[in-house]
Amino acid sequence: MIVHQDIIENTEEGSSSNKTILNTILNIGTHNVKGLNKIDKQNFLFTNYEYEYYMDFIGLTETKIKKNEEKYFGKTKKYNHKIYLESYQTWWTGSNVNPMGAGVSLAIKKTLAQHVCHIEKLDGRAIKAHLQFKGKFNLTIIVTYVHASVQDKKERLDLIENLKKWITKAKLLNHFVLIMGDFNADPDKFQTKYGQGDKKIKDKYRILQCLYNLDLVDTTQYINVLRQRMPKSTWKGNRINKNGFITESRIDQIWISQTLLRFLTESEIYIVDEDYQTDHNIVKASFNMSMIFNKPSPITDKRLEKRKIFNIDEMNEDDWKNFEQDITDEIKIRNLRYRYFNVNVRSNIWINGLWNELHAIMIKARNNRNKFKFITRSNKSREEQKIDKYNKQVKFLLKVRKKLRSKVDDDIEQITTEDKNRLFDIAKSFDNTNLKTSDDIFNLSKDKQTALLNNLINTVRILTKAEEIIVINDEINAAIEK
Repeated sequence: MIVHQDIIENTEEGSSSNKTILNTILNIGTHNVKGLNKIDKQNFLFTNYEYEYYMDFIGLTETKIKKNEEKYFGKTKKYNHKIYLESYQTWWTGSNVNPMGAGVSLAIKKTLAQHVCHIEKLDGRAIKAHLQFKGKFNLTIIVTYVHASVQDKKERLDLIENLKKWITKAKLLNHFVLIMGDFNADPDKFQTKYGQGDKKIKDKYRILQCLYNLDLVDTTQYINVLRQRMPKSTWKGNRINKNGFITESRIDQIWISQTLLRFLTESEIYIVDEDYQTDHNIVKASFNMSMIFNKPSPITDKRLEKRKIFNIDEMNEDDWKNFEQDITDEIKIRNLRYRYFNVNVRSNIWINGLWNELHAIMIKARNNRNKFKFITRSNKSREEQKIDKYNKQVKFLLKVRKKLRSKVDDDIEQITTEDKNRLFDIAKSFDNTNLKTSDDIFNLSKDKQTALLNNLINTVRILTKAEEIIVINDEINAAIEK
């Protein structure tokens, strides 16, 4: 698998800190286009993506373009005296090996594309874009087209491994992560077949197993559970299955990291007609990014920033009874006890599915009470402030450990004097060592450095858990006294 990397420098006037975002609702979609070599089809699709679906990001799969055709695509073109592709900047990757069963593209509105700082490609199979916005908001978007043929087992596993590396790296860097495309595997069928964890997983479902293991969320499944609706299929074949129905499945999906989940407002599948010249439907997810794009300047005192939370203090005895009753009723409506506890083997897929439904139930019960309040960071208790401090220390230690483990000299050189001093202060606080200066840590052998960092990370995590237990106990006791 060949990996291409492009570094994009924004030198235009208005880039960098002067960049502005006009819309706070981001619409992100993916579509298997079944070939995009005809100019009239390109014009039709991009016109509809922009004016019918209001897409800001579009991941296209099965474009069927060759490697040597990449440079010709994405340029502003005329069709019937009308200019299109004016609003989008696009990146393409094709394949000369099997172009008719490959090809991926990523299109981004130009107002957002100026935030792209890095692009990577896997020939004909995947594109990754890193976007950086003010306020340290980083977004990694991946578009992929997973092999459909059983003959491509090795290539499929290589692709999955590369995607896993991309996602893992992005999460370590605290990026918001979104991966979309045609995975040629249906998550609903995957849950049905392998939800109990007692069967060997077929190769074509390895990609879904990987995404679940990386703690990503299928947006369509999540919203459907929340809205209590059944998912539509994204592809329909022309064959009749053994049950007498037309073969169909939901193989086109959008997956996001848990950190991006709170911004998700909708995920929908749009049925397309024959004018689109494809047998795949459009998948679209919408995100309310006002909390990010309307974020105050970094120089603003963050202790004064307000956030909305559930106001437990306003809950009376009747409220708690109704809250409990709402949860009980919803569990019965969804038949959770039978669907989740009537199984012998409980895998991580079982846990994720159950938690998504319980989370949706509790959010609904909470919203029914309509008791909220706004707090600032200065309102946090002493224990909560400690938890924040410890979480920041764990993130810092994980980054340092990653750099020390790296075999690339540039990564190790990125450890600044400030980082060394901070690491030394943490080590002296939690570890009984004979360290005298910050350089002493870096004079240790690799094994001892790793052991020291692992010990520090585990110690800080234990302290974090202890403070969390104190906070929960205080809340319970306060509720009981009330």
